[in-house]
Amino acid sequence: MPRSQYAVQPPGRCLDASRPLDEEALGRGIDMRVIYQDSVRNDPATLAYAQWTTKHGGEVRTSPLLPPRLLVFDRTTAVVPIDPANSRLGALCTTSAGIMTSLVTLFEQTWDTAVPLGPTRERVTGNGITAQERELLKLLASGVTDEAAGKRLGVSLRTVRRRMSTLMERLEATSRFEAGPQGSPPRLALTPGSAPPSRPAPATGPDRRRVSSRKRSRLEAQGPPPASSGCTYPFTGR
Repeated sequence: MPRSQYAVQPPGRCLDASRPLDEEALGRGIDMRVIYQDSVRNDPATLAYAQWTTKHGGEVRTSPLLPPRLLVFDRTTAVVPIDPANSRLGALCTTSAGIMTSLVTLFEQTWDTAVPLGPTRERVTGNGITAQERELLKLLASGVTDEAAGKRLGVSLRTVRRRMSTLMERLEATSRFEAGPQGSPPRLALTPGSAPPSRPAPATGPDRRRVSSRKRSRLEAQGPPPASSGCTYPFTGR
């Protein structure tokens, strides 16, 4: 019997078929962790299921973007779709140590950056942009279409366009490419009154002449460069 079960669950999961299996697992005290997309908070049925999971002892977190669907049992066995774009084609089960290490690491990294399911609907970064809004800006600024961005984030095309309109107004941006950098996490800023680190000034006057004299003496001591053979690497073919 498995003792732990980790899952990455993109939108479209069959909840009715999953409930009996999850209920049995939770009843045995299995350590169950599930990651949904942030958009699950806008889906009443999936949100209710996630809340049911936490009520019965499971842990649920959400993230703006998710890797492909993934199930991990006891950190030793994983089930992944053969084609992430069409899970109906079947699944692949693996116990290979190398593959398992990568898949468990992928899950843990996604889990660490996700937030627990709770009353807080959206995470707000330092510049007032939520995590999902920041991902939307990054996707669109990279040239992804509205429809593709919606699929990645698990939201409708209408929602993407409505949010972009709101973001451009809030950021006072005239285009999406202008809004993209403004939605990025703030970089290290200088404190008031401080100046950026300066580079050493180039040598001038007598100092410059001394440097040039030393360089010329070193080159003269090395002698002329060897004549070039016209071929950088050995040529063995004919």
